[in-house]
Amino acid sequence: MEKAKKSEVPPETAKKHLVIVQLTRAGDLIQTLQAATEVKKEKPNLKLTLVARKHYADSLSFLLNTVFDSVITIDTPKLFSTNLRDSMTEINNLVQRVTSTPISALVNLSYCKPSQYLCGLLPASHKIGPWIGSDNQDNISDKWSQLLYSTVTQGPLNPFHLVDLFKLIIGVKAKAEEVTKTESKRKPWIVVHPFASTERKRWKPHKWSEILYSLSKNYESHTIYVVGAPGEAEQSKSIFSGELIKTRRNIVNIVGQTSIKDVFDKLTEAQLFIGHDSLIGHLASVANTQTLTLALGSVRPWETTPYGNNNLVLSPRAKCFPCFPQQSCDQYICHSDIPYQVVTNFAGLIIDKKDLGKEITKTNNPFLTGSCRIHLTKFHPKSHLLDFDELDTKPGNTADILRPLYRMTWALLLGEMEESRDFPTLSKDAHSKLLNILDGLKHISDLSEFGKKYSLGIVEEVAKESPSLSKIKANSQKIDEIDNLLSVVKNSHASLAPIIDYFNLARANLAGGNVVEIAQNSFFVYQDSALASGIMNELIEKSVAEYKFKQSKNTNAVAR
Repeated sequence: MEKAKKSEVPPETAKKHLVIVQLTRAGDLIQTLQAATEVKKEKPNLKLTLVARKHYADSLSFLLNTVFDSVITIDTPKLFSTNLRDSMTEINNLVQRVTSTPISALVNLSYCKPSQYLCGLLPASHKIGPWIGSDNQDNISDKWSQLLYSTVTQGPLNPFHLVDLFKLIIGVKAKAEEVTKTESKRKPWIVVHPFASTERKRWKPHKWSEILYSLSKNYESHTIYVVGAPGEAEQSKSIFSGELIKTRRNIVNIVGQTSIKDVFDKLTEAQLFIGHDSLIGHLASVANTQTLTLALGSVRPWETTPYGNNNLVLSPRAKCFPCFPQQSCDQYICHSDIPYQVVTNFAGLIIDKKDLGKEITKTNNPFLTGSCRIHLTKFHPKSHLLDFDELDTKPGNTADILRPLYRMTWALLLGEMEESRDFPTLSKDAHSKLLNILDGLKHISDLSEFGKKYSLGIVEEVAKESPSLSKIKANSQKIDEIDNLLSVVKNSHASLAPIIDYFNLARANLAGGNVVEIAQNSFFVYQDSALASGIMNELIEKSVAEYKFKQSKNTNAVAR
C-alpha cells in the first residue's frame, strides 16, 4: 500500500463539501439561501457551494456570497447552444468546476429536467433530491424530497413552507426563531412592491393607487418607497397617473431606478413591506422586515409567503383560489375579495406596533373582511416549523381542513416530530366529505396490508431451497394489481392523492441489489403506507367526533 503524501489532507480532517443545485427563479434562490444559512450555522466548517443560473445569481451575489463559499453560475444561453460541441464543452467545464473539490453530498432543490441531468453527471458520495442516471432513469431516494416532489407540484395539499422543506431535505434541525422584527432603530419607511410575475397574481393599478394615497395621508411622517424592476416601470405609470396621488410628497416612485441590492438596503431600514408574492417579499424576510402580503391567483401562500415570524397574509375566500397557472381565467374573481381598506387598516396596526393577533380579532369588521382570509405566520412551539395561522377562523374547504392533518402525519412519520393543534372548524358539507375520505383511507390501509403480504411472500419464496419462479411472478403480479387499485382510489378520492403519490414514488425508487432486498424494502414502504393512512384516519375520526359533540351540545342548548 502506498504511503499518503505529506501534502495530502488526512480524510478525517478534510473539509466536507456540500453542493446545492438550484436552477429555478430568484425567489427560490432566496429560499435556498435561507435554508443554507441554517446549515452554515450548524456546521460552520462545511464547504458550501451553490450551483445556480447566472441571470439570477449575479443580481443576488451580495447575499449569496455571505453564506456560500463558492457560487458557480450557469450561463444558460451558452449551455444550450445550438452547436452541440460547444454545449458539451460548457457542460464538461461546469462539471470540472463543481467537482474541483470532491463532493461529499449533492442536494438538488430544483425540480426541473436540466438540474436532474446535471446532478446525474456530478459524482458525489451522497445524492439527495431528484437526479437522472446514465441509464436515463429518474432517481429520488430521500423521503423529504419524495414528499416535496409528490405534493408541491401536484395540488394544494402540501402543508409545509418551502424553506422548511428545503431545511428538512438538507437535514437541518429546526430551532426556535431568534430574530425579532422592526427594531426601534428602523426608519419611518414603508416599502411597497405592487407587481408580480403574472397578471393573475397582481392587483389592478387603481387599487394600489388607493392604498398608496390612503397610507400617505394616514402616515404623513412616513416615506413610502415604491420599488420595482426596470420592466415594471411602464406599469407604475398607471399607478401614479391620478391627480390626487401626484400631490402626495411622501410617496417616492423609484421603480426601475434601483438595483436589487439598493432595494434590499431600503428593506433593512424599513418598518414594513407591502406587496404580492414576489422576490422582494423574500428579500424583506431576509432583511427581517415585517411583511403584509396579498396572495392572489395561483399563489399558495402557506408554501411561499415571506419566511419568518409575525408576517401578515391576506388571501381571497374564492373557491377557485388558489388556481393552477395553466387554468384559464378571464375574470380574476379572487382580486375583488380583498378591499384596499383592509390593507391600509392592517398596515396601520403594524406601523403602530400593535399586537396583530389581538387587534385584528378585536377590531375585525366582517363587512370588509368577510370575503378575505387573514393569516399570521408563527413558528410552532414544538416542531419550530413555520405555521400559517388563520386569525378569523371560519369553516374551511376540504383542503384547508386536511393540510394541518397531513402536516401532523408527515411530521411524525418522516421526521419523528410531534405537533399539537386545535380541532378544525367543520361545516356540514365538510363533515360529509371527511366521512367519505375515511372510506378511502380504509381502502388504502387494506391494500397496503395486501402489499405487505405479497412482498413478504416473495422474500419467503426466494429463501426456500427450491424457490418457485411462478409463485414469485404471481406475487409480483398481485403487487401490480394493488398499485392499479390504489390509482382507482386516488381517482375517486382526490384528497388522498398525497398519500398515494408519495408511496408510489417511494416504491418506484426502492433500494436493493437483488429481488430479496427490493421485496423487503417494498414491504417497509407498504408498512409506512398503512401507518400513514392509520394516522390520518385517527386524526379525521377525532375531528368528526369533536364536530358531532359540538353539534349535540348546540342542539341541547337550543332545546333548553
